[in-house]
Amino acid sequence: GFTPVSAQELTGGETIADAAQTFLSILNNQGTDVQNNVVLTNAAFAIKTFNPKKSFGDCFYEAESSLMGGKALRSFQKLIKK
Repeated sequence: GFTPVSAQELTGGETIADAAQTFLSILNNQGTDVQNNVVLTNAAFAIKTFNPKKSFGDCFYEAESSLMGGKALRSFQKLIKK
């Protein structure tokens, strides 16, 4: 399981620029453990929505591989180039 976290641990900052920097930090493997786990959990649920027969653990692993392997960052960079 996961350790419960407080709302203060999840803040993206006070401004849109702060939130953008937090987002980019996570994509660049510089997020905190709490930030990474929340992002990975959300991504795992999204993956499970498209692949309901996959276990949550497999979906989490897929999300983790994407984030830690740089695929999530490359996908974001591709998206913003359009």
